[in-house]
Amino acid sequence: MSEIDLLRRMRGDQPAAAAALARARARLVSETRGGPVAMTRAVRPRPRLGWRLAATGVLSLVLASGVAVAVATAPSGDQPPTGGAAPDAATVLRSAALAAQQEPTLTARPDQFVYIETVYKGPRPTNSGTERVWRSVNGTRDGLRRWEQSGAPKTEEPIEGCVAAQRPGCTRYPGFKDDLPTDPDAMWQHLVKRAAADPVADEFTIAFWTIRQSYVPPASRSALFAAMARIPGISVVEGVKDAAGRSGLAVETGGHGLIFDPRTYAYLGNRHFTAAPRSIATASPPATPDGKMEGSACLKIAIVDRPGDLPK
Repeated sequence: MSEIDLLRRMRGDQPAAAAALARARARLVSETRGGPVAMTRAVRPRPRLGWRLAATGVLSLVLASGVAVAVATAPSGDQPPTGGAAPDAATVLRSAALAAQQEPTLTARPDQFVYIETVYKGPRPTNSGTERVWRSVNGTRDGLRRWEQSGAPKTEEPIEGCVAAQRPGCTRYPGFKDDLPTDPDAMWQHLVKRAAADPVADEFTIAFWTIRQSYVPPASRSALFAAMARIPGISVVEGVKDAAGRSGLAVETGGHGLIFDPRTYAYLGNRHFTAAPRSIATASPPATPDGKMEGSACLKIAIVDRPGDLPK
């Protein structure tokens, strides 16, 4: 029985409401403290975080027709759960996995583009602004990145697609991750394999950049969070604030963190220590100086037909 099956069995067939998740969380903590989860390979030690700047956001999934299909919002004034022991990272991630399963799935054709709108907040104005990215669904077509910040001209740059016959040696970065495992065990093996092939990234870092850079369908996102619950050494930071001042729970290690709604456990966004290892290609704003914390708020993800198109 997987972590998701266990949590679902404890709550029955009811929606992932806050009360149900709280009861499931309490029982899950009790049942899983009998010993550590078996690991298939040692996880490299991670440095401690030294900065606590939080910036996440609201996730809205929109079809090209303009019909909203999912919204995950942390209403203003929300506070992390109070009373009793603080939730541990594994419980938060398993609850987030269950919450992800409640979201509808976007569909896309290979010739379309994933539109991702993100707000960044850093310690300098040059690191704060809005990024709009159009990534090829299958990574073969040229996309676009648009960066806007207050008091500065708007900038645009292409995101090159990869067709081996046209660009020998290129690497495809699909905007739509429909090839990821949907089972927690298979996802864990996927993270272990990817981390083993990367000289600087570990399982948490691989997962962090996977969800940050592309659209991961709910079934795979659920498996991703459940697999991450097996990683030791993850801490929980309560009472963090996103870019809009909303509260969240952060699970983090090694300079990278994911933030979840404290009541529904919906994924909201992330934050990262820019000096942490980053071997995976990204389309982030300029690196933050002095190794300070930078946060991002994912405002919208949609499927559109062409680079530059905006969801209606």
